[in-house]
Amino acid sequence: MASLGWRLRSRWEIGGAVAVAEAAAARLGMTSIVLFDRPLASDDRRRGPATSEVGSEDTLRDGDVVFAPLGSDDAASYAELRPFQGANELARRLAAGSIGIGAWRGGELVGAAWWHPGEAWIPELGIRIPLPPGWVYAYDAYTRRDQRGRGIARGRALASFALLARAGYRHGLCYVLAHNRSSLRVVTSVGWRVLARARAATLGERTVVLWTAPKQPPRLARYRRVGGCWPRPRSEDRDRGSGSEVLARLASVRSAARA
Repeated sequence: MASLGWRLRSRWEIGGAVAVAEAAAARLGMTSIVLFDRPLASDDRRRGPATSEVGSEDTLRDGDVVFAPLGSDDAASYAELRPFQGANELARRLAAGSIGIGAWRGGELVGAAWWHPGEAWIPELGIRIPLPPGWVYAYDAYTRRDQRGRGIARGRALASFALLARAGYRHGLCYVLAHNRSSLRVVTSVGWRVLARARAATLGERTVVLWTAPKQPPRLARYRRVGGCWPRPRSEDRDRGSGSEVLARLASVRSAARA
């Protein structure tokens, strides 16, 4: 799923021409992102080990919208919502261990968001970030166009935090393209906190990234770009990832920012 054509179609589905332009700029080697983190439980209490499972019985309601985990029996509804991905992509992500949270209104699937434990992937930078136990990475959130502006994205995010916290996950990680102002407003409104900003340029097989974070000096880093199918199958051996030092370094950033 790493081909340029698939990514551009997916971006168009999400945000139209603006999103396609952002993806094309990233492909040409220029991109800027904001990395966020957030405790999933409101009191940030340490819970038991993450189970990697959010049960099908776990549902939350906000007005006339119901939020519930996606399962294999939702294949047809997901293919209708995300035709460029289809039922096969739903099955592949579930088999890889990702957790999908759907938003249902009037019996129709009108939005979905994905979470993945163990590893984050930032395709614009071409890096994978191994996650500590209890962390989960948010990716590929989507709301049907005719349902946007009706609070579904915010409600889905808050429901996801609650459902994942019930399953034992303690902390979330996500990123937003720096020019995507609407997404930046949504993530900050539901409690995501800026962890770091990255400005990157692609030079052949390498990405050069300038990391900036609160109360920390800027740091220039160089990574070998990685691609391929993501999320990776559970059976695939994990390496430390091209961005293995990112979270380790940013842990001190978060501590310093709280000081």
